[in-house]
This record gives sequence, structure tokens and C-alpha cells, in this order.
Amino acid sequence: MTESEGSLEPGEPMPRSGVRGFSPAALREARAAAGLRTDELARLLGVSHPAVTMWESGKSKPTPAMLLALSNTLGVRTADLAPIREADLRIGDLRAHAGLTQVEVAKGVGVGPTVIGNLERGLRPVSEDHVVTLAALYGVTEARVRAVWQQTYDAVTTRLNARR
Repeated sequence: MTESEGSLEPGEPMPRSGVRGFSPAALREARAAAGLRTDELARLLGVSHPAVTMWESGKSKPTPAMLLALSNTLGVRTADLAPIREADLRIGDLRAHAGLTQVEVAKGVGVGPTVIGNLERGLRPVSEDHVVTLAALYGVTEARVRAVWQQTYDAVTTRLNARR
């Protein structure tokens, strides 16, 4: 599946800027369905008109917070704007879909951002205490946090073993 179809290659890391799997086509469709022009959406979001056109053209991606604002404004789920196949979902995607940064999650969990970064890269196990907190922060079940973290870990392990 290509990025424009809503997903990236398995094991591909979260981009440093913008939300992984963001779909410009899904944004265009949701905006049109809401009956908004790009300049009107920009005004509602408090961003520049070029920002919206860059997202819709695929030249840039919204941040997790802006993805959440877009979904709320357009009346769609964040996952509708950044669709990722279930098998390709990573723990960092849950964070992004919740509209949170690593720093915000770290503060909520009571750890440093490096811990969250390592957890999102599958380099650190997720403790049961963190599962409970992450589920609450991300608005998902504890079982979903565990399952998606395992997918993250498995993808990293597969990628590393392929290099041997």
C-alpha cells in the first residue's frame, strides 16, 4: 500500500514531522464532504491557506495536534485522515491519532520523552502501569495498546533480523 493510499511500508519509522500515513486524498474528500473550501478550513483551524493546500497536495503533513483539529473540524476520525492498515499500525500511530506529541505523552506517563521514543521504536518493553496510562491517553483499550506495541516490537525485530 502506498502512502497516498494511507499507509507506509511495514516497519517504516514515524516521520519526524507530520503524521505517518496521512492521506491528502482523504483530507480533500472530508473537506469537500463538509462543504468547505481550503481557505475556509484554514480559517476555522487558525492556519494559513498555504498550510492546508500543502497538506492536500501531499507536500507536507499535519502534526498530531493539527490532525486532531482537522478531524474535529471535519467531523471524521483521525484514522480516516491517516489510515493505516491494522497490521501496519504502530504504537506511535496511536499517539498521533490521539493528537499528542511524545513530550505530552511522557508528561502524562511520568517519564522522559526518550522513554516514549524508545517505546515507540520497539526498543523498550511497555510496563503494565504504562499500558493503563497509555490506553487512557490514547482513548483505546489496554488490550489494543498491548497488541499494537507487540506489532511495533515484531516489526523492528523482523527488520533487524533481515539485516543479519
